[in-house]
Amino acid sequence: SALQTSVSTINNNNVETRTSHSNAITLHRIPNSPLLQDLTLIDTPGTNAILTNHTTRTLKLLPSADLILFVTSVDRPFPESDRKLLQSIQAYRKNIVIVVNKMDILDASGGNHGEIEKKKVMNFIADNAANLLGARAIILSVSARDALSAKLIHGGSDRDKDQIDSSKMWKRSNFASIEMFLKETLTEETKVQAKLLNPLGVTDGMLSECFDVLKSRSRELETDIATVNLLENQMDSWKKDMDGDIDQFRNDVRDHLQKEMNRCRYLVNSIGIVEMYTVLLVDDRTILNSKWEDTKSVIVSDNVHKEILESVHESTDAIATSARAQGQAVIEYLGKRPAVVGKNLIGNVTAASRFENTRKDLYERISKVVTNVLATYDPEKEKEDVFSSLRNTVYISSALNVVGVTTGLCTFLEFVDITTGGLVTCGLTIASIGVISSKNRKTVKDFEDRWEQRHGKLNDALDTLCSKEVQRIHKRILDGVSPYTRYVNTEKENLEKMTEECNALMSASQSLRNRILKLR
Repeated sequence: SALQTSVSTINNNNVETRTSHSNAITLHRIPNSPLLQDLTLIDTPGTNAILTNHTTRTLKLLPSADLILFVTSVDRPFPESDRKLLQSIQAYRKNIVIVVNKMDILDASGGNHGEIEKKKVMNFIADNAANLLGARAIILSVSARDALSAKLIHGGSDRDKDQIDSSKMWKRSNFASIEMFLKETLTEETKVQAKLLNPLGVTDGMLSECFDVLKSRSRELETDIATVNLLENQMDSWKKDMDGDIDQFRNDVRDHLQKEMNRCRYLVNSIGIVEMYTVLLVDDRTILNSKWEDTKSVIVSDNVHKEILESVHESTDAIATSARAQGQAVIEYLGKRPAVVGKNLIGNVTAASRFENTRKDLYERISKVVTNVLATYDPEKEKEDVFSSLRNTVYISSALNVVGVTTGLCTFLEFVDITTGGLVTCGLTIASIGVISSKNRKTVKDFEDRWEQRHGKLNDALDTLCSKEVQRIHKRILDGVSPYTRYVNTEKENLEKMTEECNALMSASQSLRNRILKLR
């Protein structure tokens, strides 16, 4: 047969005509056909043809159809093009009847006109149709060749209808099953329902396509969402690491202060009771200064201010270096995302000048705080205060000893009762020793309290300055990629909103469909 290159339209009319239009549509008008009353048959070019526009034209016509007779053949049942076409039709929720043509070519394939081979083909088509359509489809097997031969032999008028219906060739064609199906199925009620359901089917198809697009975009966005979550987790981990480094820095500063704080204790412990009297009573500065200098070798400290500033320099350098490395890592990671690069969704957070300024500014601010806190520290004055306190302790202890010795002498000369004098002498001797122990502890405590106060002020200042700087760097890096995170979050919200709207439309369409199906 000739290759069909046009769309044929067949309907009822009083006069049999055939009209061809410039847009490749051929209109056939067949008079006095009850079957075609309020019914138009459209024969499309189909798919998998030589002309590429056939598939496009067919797909454009399908959404407007109320009932689809899907024609395949026994020689090529359900090729790939038919499968794809059925799947696309199914999206529009159309009523589909599968017509299997060319059954006559199997007549010679075996006994009883190839009945066994015909059943195999029909079972194959039924199984594939169920897989594609999700339900058992209506399948009609026909032979258009036998039907046409019967019409040509016996004529096509109404008076010849009885002869046609009784002919073996017409019966073998099974073409009457299609006419019967159309007559019984396409009642007035079903026609009205089909017309009402048709736009809903188109709506469902469009919504199905929308869902596919939304799912595809959601799958693409999943990588970006995971990237944003990973970025936030990485930044939180970095911040925790930096907090740990800051804690270590504060501990280093405390160690420096603790060493200086212990100098007085080392000094007191290095001077025995007898030596205290011999050195402090005569105020032997040479020995005292020597012992004070000896504490430096014990605490391994020469200039606490200088050592703290060295720790400050190391810490600020570590903070700036880590910040720059983290910013660079973030940019390099996001730079691998084509959507990010294409949309220019990330800024520059790794400029060297920015982190050099961070290093410089933070060092200057912390150094200023250290200098202010240690401004009250005068090494010579504090040393003299310690010496003065220890000397006063010895003076008090010596005075008690003098009184004790005098009381003992009076007791020996029997100026005082021996019992009373003995008790007083013993008490004063014990008191002189106790005064040294007690006053020395107070001297050490006063010295340590001064350093503890300095440590408290310095610790609070370091905690505030360093934590704020880390927080500022954390925010700067996140601000640099905020266009990307904002894009991801906005896209996620839009997809969720559109999915919700599509679900609402699908629900409304299903509700309206149920109401139409209840119409009788």
